[in-house]
Amino acid sequence: MQLAAEEIRKTSSRKSHFHRSEYARMVELERRAESACREARDQTAEAAMVRAEGRRVEEWATTAEQGLKAARAHQTETEAELRASLANTEVSLQEALAALDPERAALESAEKALEVERRARSEADREPISELVALLAELGGKVEVLERDLEMTKATLGRNMEELAKSHEERRALEGGLDQICNVA
Repeated sequence: MQLAAEEIRKTSSRKSHFHRSEYARMVELERRAESACREARDQTAEAAMVRAEGRRVEEWATTAEQGLKAARAHQTETEAELRASLANTEVSLQEALAALDPERAALESAEKALEVERRARSEADREPISELVALLAELGGKVEVLERDLEMTKATLGRNMEELAKSHEERRALEGGLDQICNVA
């Protein structure tokens, strides 16, 4: 009986030891499971933040691209307006030059006629010469006005060319900015 009691105690001791080790193992597994759950929640939260940030970057890129498209459209309109203005200026310049040539020829002709008449007339016939002198002065005034108009037209043409060049530079800068945005996105 004593042997049986000893055997029961050994068996009981082994079972107790087995239960303690199983309990410790179960506690360790629960700790690992809780740690894995926390890590999964953290990763899920981090993934949600990354997705949200990705959406914000995508929205920003879309907004920037829309702004760039609007700027390009505006630039295209501005370029068209500048080209039209340049064409109008060129037409005005050509018209002014065309109008200036006959005036200049008329002036030269009047000067020659005046000189010929001056030589041919005597002192008594000076009155018609003064009319030619007045006509010559009037023609000279018209030539000066046309020359001023020509200079103003040239200046306007120069400004339009500068604005067109600036517009091209702005367009290149905007396209470079869009390329950078697309590379970032």
